[in-house]
Amino acid sequence: MVPSWDLKTLWVNDDTGNALTPINPVNGTFGKNVPVEDPYTMAVKDVLRVQCAGVNHADFSPDGRYFIATCEFSGDLIKVDTVKHTILGRIHLPGENPMPQDIKISPDGRTWYVAMSASNRTDSASGPSRAATPSATPASCGSRTPLSGTARRSPRGS
Repeated sequence: MVPSWDLKTLWVNDDTGNALTPINPVNGTFGKNVPVEDPYTMAVKDVLRVQCAGVNHADFSPDGRYFIATCEFSGDLIKVDTVKHTILGRIHLPGENPMPQDIKISPDGRTWYVAMSASNRTDSASGPSRAATPSATPASCGSRTPLSGTARRSPRGS
């Protein structure tokens, strides 16, 4: 389920066919299905090998120059350049057996919120300012990236 940009419609994949079902979030009524061509006919354009396990979810930076992806099984976040298709950075999240599942970037791109599936918590990691360039080098990452090595754990269940 994905909300529309204006939050006036929820879009749901129809599990019985190739369609999206719109739902009014205020009253729960279903709209007319919108046909979607078979996604399995898409061709792979590029493959990027990563040094982490279980790439799961990703979210794009406000300017679209990069995205941050979670590596659920190795407990890492990776930063990927969307133009060059290269890894810009990687950090390991704190805690015992971190399992980052979902990630959302704040509108200003300065904070990434990471849902930790195994520990029932949400962590946050500092991101670059909008003015930061991919050539910035934080010491904790050891690579050319504005991906910060600072990650904070929230209290369990928060």
